Amino acid sequence: MKKPTFLTMNFGKTFWTANVAELFERMGWYALFTIIILFLTNSKNEGALGLTKQQAGTILGVVPFFLYLVPLITGTIGEKIGYKRMLLMSFVVLSAGYYLCSLATGYWSFFGYFMLVALGAGMFKPIISATIGQMTRGDKQKSSVGFGIFYAIVNVGGFLGPIVAGTVRPRYDALGNVISGSWDTLFYINAGYMVVMFFYTLFFFKEPARKGTDPLGKKLREMITDLRDPKLSILLLILVGYFTNYVQFFNTMALWITEWVDTSVLASLPFIPDAWVSAGQLKAEYVINLNGVTIVCLAVWLTSKTANYPILKTMNTAILILCLTVAGLTFTTPLVTGALSLWLLMTLIVIFSMAEICVNPKSNELMANIAPPDKVATYQGYMFLSIAGGFFLGGKLVGLYGHFADKTAMYRDELTRLAGNVPGMNDLNLTQLGIELQKHGVSLIQFDQQLWNAHRPYLYWLICAAIGITSVILLAVYRHFVPKLEEANAPDLIEGSQ
Repeated sequence: MKKPTFLTMNFGKTFWTANVAELFERMGWYALFTIIILFLTNSKNEGALGLTKQQAGTILGVVPFFLYLVPLITGTIGEKIGYKRMLLMSFVVLSAGYYLCSLATGYWSFFGYFMLVALGAGMFKPIISATIGQMTRGDKQKSSVGFGIFYAIVNVGGFLGPIVAGTVRPRYDALGNVISGSWDTLFYINAGYMVVMFFYTLFFFKEPARKGTDPLGKKLREMITDLRDPKLSILLLILVGYFTNYVQFFNTMALWITEWVDTSVLASLPFIPDAWVSAGQLKAEYVINLNGVTIVCLAVWLTSKTANYPILKTMNTAILILCLTVAGLTFTTPLVTGALSLWLLMTLIVIFSMAEICVNPKSNELMANIAPPDKVATYQGYMFLSIAGGFFLGGKLVGLYGHFADKTAMYRDELTRLAGNVPGMNDLNLTQLGIELQKHGVSLIQFDQQLWNAHRPYLYWLICAAIGITSVILLAVYRHFVPKLEEANAPDLIEGSQ
């Protein structure tokens, strides 16, 4: 008998409504988060905030940390008040948060407004996953295919979001002056997505039958009891190291590409729109978006290829590969590898993405194998604790980028040494600072090489990779003491998209 496919399975209207909502919510999130480091640290002259790397790191650590803890509570509340009501509330909070972000003028105002975005996303996440679970429960194959579709939708949103962001955010001419684009436009578009989804949910989302849940207090007590199990708590702590390394792809990659990578070859391609080019360089998000392209194209194939491999061995191998690609970012500047640097970067992003595909679904499978039979979905939610911890520590590493690799600050320091306090110096971007240095007889090619040799910015990526490799070692030890988890039993339900 021929097996049914997603084209022949009847998932129901609510299933597809939930996937559309997920698509737009992820488009908004990734449109901002892929390049948020640029908004936080770029010059106020372009409408950015001009924060220090340390301030940006605090925001990028604390806010996502909060976001990934909230679902542990909001999922239970949603079961009580209804999925539709919680979704509508989440879109109200998200739309308000994104709009208010456009009004932020400094550290504290953006911190507060971005917290609203995190709260809305934390309200949204567990309800959408639960809806997919409710609409596919009772049929193992339907559940697998349904969550496969859901995972694909997440990554389509992650792919489309940065394209929109790069099109509307500010772009510079050769002198570093803004010639088009606005950060405010990005926030308006994101807020608009959420408003549209509010009305879409209001009119088209049908409340699924809910299984009910225990009171919040009881759920929290159960969580504390579960986390006393060393098999679970030690695993979650080990994976914090992996996620700490992993999130730097989003936290600082856009900065690295902007400051240390030459993308002019790609910018000069005839099919590249002008809006994607700034100061003669392809905007960083379009290089980073190779991650989304790779996942969309290869996720189904790779997950099927690794389906019968031992869980921990697959995860450990993939995390090790991912760490090596992070360490390889050391060589992605023309100061080291010349004309090959850009192609090396693109290759590393593809390899990074393939490793990611082999880790994240397997981590869900691993949690399902650890969980008691009646707590599979609950244990999937515990993975949020590792992600939250990874974001919190990852935010601290952004400050480390400021110590080792902040080329803009290095240019500013040199200009101060040569010319004293130039009026408005703190509002000059990297291109403008470079032009000022050249006016004082500085050869930027030679000066960049001096900075590379003196400050060793590559140490930032080596430190990130070392944290991840520590997780590899610890996970290998864990694997030795918990050998039965090597059984590659596919769970009935895979939840917990990022």
